[in-house]
Amino acid sequence: MTNKPVVLDAKTEPKKALEILIKNNIRAAPVREHGEYVGVLDLRDMVKFAVQHYKESLPAEDQEEQSKEEKEAMSFLTTAPVISTNTLKYLSRMVPFRVVKQSALVTDVVKVFSSGAHIVGITKDSGKCEVVSICTQGQLFQSLCKLWKNMLQGGDSPVQECKLMALKTAKYIKTPVKTISSDVKAIEAFEKMSQYNLSGLAVVDKEGRLIGNTSATDIKLWLVKSISLEFKIEKFLQLVLQGHVNEKAPVVCSTLKTSVGLALDKFRATRYHRLWIVDDKSVPLGVLAITDVYKFLSDVPK
Repeated sequence: MTNKPVVLDAKTEPKKALEILIKNNIRAAPVREHGEYVGVLDLRDMVKFAVQHYKESLPAEDQEEQSKEEKEAMSFLTTAPVISTNTLKYLSRMVPFRVVKQSALVTDVVKVFSSGAHIVGITKDSGKCEVVSICTQGQLFQSLCKLWKNMLQGGDSPVQECKLMALKTAKYIKTPVKTISSDVKAIEAFEKMSQYNLSGLAVVDKEGRLIGNTSATDIKLWLVKSISLEFKIEKFLQLVLQGHVNEKAPVVCSTLKTSVGLALDKFRATRYHRLWIVDDKSVPLGVLAITDVYKFLSDVPK
């Protein structure tokens, strides 16, 4: 959990708010107006707005390489008509900010994350509802991984020994998978992410085999590096991940025969937020996200 939570004032200009997120290496932060929390600013939500206007700013001719007239990603995002004419309050209202008291149980936080929230505010037990720290999905998951063997006991057969097939049968693994071809442009990939309201899509080759994926991290790195969205998605991901700490493992997958324990270990080791389930030919069959893991944990008999 963060010791000094980043809280954005609703009067902050969108560009400045984005700069604050990137400077603090976070994807989301609560927005407050007159002492009340009005929502959460998430990088992905802002891109949803900007993607709708990106193509209108490009030259009429087709572009396969980076345009000389391309605007810096940050500048474009914050000057797109739908962004520049709206307040931070408007941009953040799609995602409510959830809080729990310091005395709340870990299971209470798990339940909030199981609903799809990416951050949770921690407030004092008494007095004004002031956030003293913020917990993210990933932070709590790393802590739970150290304790999960004790938490996931199920009678004589530990849950960690069951296979991912069981989670698929129980519908914790989402199917079918939303995929995009490695030949589509990055802008088209972002459009589909917005259309499906997903933070990640599977990138497949001509044979339908998994070769990569998009993520919220790509969006943040795009804002920093200003790489053209006119590149094909495979090339775009290569460029945007250059020098990034996790570039050697751009995608993590398992089969339905993999144990739940090993799957959770992969989440912990990579710090990724989704695990792709593939067949013996590497064709994606489903996806297990951290949110789904929290749903699973919430449903485990206490």
